[in-house]
Amino acid sequence: MKKAFELIDDNFFQHSWKLTDKIENMQVVSTESMTIADCGLSCDTFNIIYVRNAERLTLADLQQAKQHFERKDFAYTLWVEERKLGTRARELLTSANMEVTNREPGMFLDLISYSPIDKNSFAHIKKVATPEEVILFAQIVAQNWQPPDQNLVNYYIKATPIILSHTSPSHFFLYFISGKPVAGVELFMSGHTTAGIFGLSTLADYRGQGIGSTLFTYVLNEAKNRGCAQAVLQASEDGIGIYKKLGFSIETYFYEWH
Repeated sequence: MKKAFELIDDNFFQHSWKLTDKIENMQVVSTESMTIADCGLSCDTFNIIYVRNAERLTLADLQQAKQHFERKDFAYTLWVEERKLGTRARELLTSANMEVTNREPGMFLDLISYSPIDKNSFAHIKKVATPEEVILFAQIVAQNWQPPDQNLVNYYIKATPIILSHTSPSHFFLYFISGKPVAGVELFMSGHTTAGIFGLSTLADYRGQGIGSTLFTYVLNEAKNRGCAQAVLQASEDGIGIYKKLGFSIETYFYEWH
């Protein structure tokens, strides 16, 4: 049986490339040490170098992966889970002229013992089911950057047929107020029992009203109803306390390198 940190790592790893691998004119390549997802756009949300096996990592691998994106002048990022980031891996990454720019905790919740929470405001939430709603979701997430990341929106437009297919591992949800979508979140399934929560975003004018918390609770219930045994996520520093109150625990950390 996999440990909690392994389930988190596996979910994040699969999320880093699974949609990209199915989209025309995008590319996913795996070596013995890493998986490289190239979305064909300059967007470091989806151009990802994911270190899978740090023991097999070489400086040549890193330099080749970096050059793949830098030749195209594409933004990209490298992610590695804490237990893979030993002294040797750090030295290789530093030798490749990369540095840590972010650290995010990987958190875990046992859904078997989780009791679903019901809220009247769930009536504001709708599962994304049309191409127009995919764009609305993307536009909300893109607002996390200033100016908004149009390449992120373009990625979701290209991914729409996959997102809306019945085989998609990703499920997207929107929160509406008076017909206007103001928040969104993604539920990503790795296997049949692990649900990852990604991209929880609320428009700036609607923050502080409990909308994000309601949407988060809704997808936890959704994961439980789908028969998932655990929920996982990467948390921002300001979200850790909220997630802990719902029963999540920190099991590992993920390091972002540029």
